[in-house]
This record gives sequence, structure tokens and C-alpha cells, in this order.
Amino acid sequence: LVEGGAFRIDRAVALEKLRQYQLPDPWLFVNAWARSAVLSEATRLDCIREGDASVLRFDGKPFPPAFFDGPYEAMFSEDFSAPARHVAIGILGAQRLSLLQVSAASGGRGWSWGSDGAEATFDAPGPGTALRALWSASEAAAIAMSASSLWRTLPFWSSS
Repeated sequence: LVEGGAFRIDRAVALEKLRQYQLPDPWLFVNAWARSAVLSEATRLDCIREGDASVLRFDGKPFPPAFFDGPYEAMFSEDFSAPARHVAIGILGAQRLSLLQVSAASGGRGWSWGSDGAEATFDAPGPGTALRALWSASEAAAIAMSASSLWRTLPFWSSS
């Protein structure tokens, strides 16, 4: 408790709790990212494999530049839109898996998290939004063998 009757929250502890409990299954990060695309008014969503990475690309409204200064803030601040919140939720879920890196790029800006905990921002070329989960080579091979199961978690998946 701090002066004025407000509570101070330890951001690191809050993020760890959210990472552990926000999504009941960490593989649901894909659903959170797809929901972000829908809420961004995307007209197209591509789920593709690029080397050892699983990537969701979509058009729609880009994320605000402030999102890339720290995407987790979207979970704590009302200044961010619902699409940004869902990307942050997905990032936290994905971090529970055996990933080398998670990244988000939109509107010319980007942010990445490495398995060592390092975060970085970067200039992102191209239009649209790209959300990427980079796996180790062995994980990528296992996922490729069952790729349909990863994408089948999407509520709108169709095998036809």
C-alpha cells in the first residue's frame, strides 16, 4: 500500500503470474494472435512457416508505435486497444513454450523477446502485421510434422 490508498504492483511478478495463468494452454497463443487480427479489422490472415518460425501475417489497423516500447503495457493500461492486448497475451503464452524468440512487427516498428529474456526494438519493413514464433530446429521439425494441429486451434480453421 502506498500513499493515497493506492496499491503498487511489482510488474515482474505480475507478468510472471499472467504468463503462468492467462492462457490455460500455452498453445492458445495462436488464438490470441488470431483474435488480434480480427479485432484489427484484418481482411486477410496468413498462417505460414518460414524456416524454423511459425508466422501469422495480417492486414488491418497497425499497432500504435507506443506498443513497441513495451508490449506488456497493453495488459496494464487502457491506453492500448484490444488487438494490442491480445498480442501481449499471446506473447506471454508463447513464452511458456520452447521458443528461441517471439517477435511482433506492425506499422514500421517491431519488438522481439529472446529465450534469454532480452528484449529489442527494430524498424520493420513492409505493410501489415507479422507475429512470429521462432523454434529450435528440433522443435520446428516436430511442429512441421503436426503443423495442422497448431493451426487447428484457430476457431475458424478449415481443412478444405
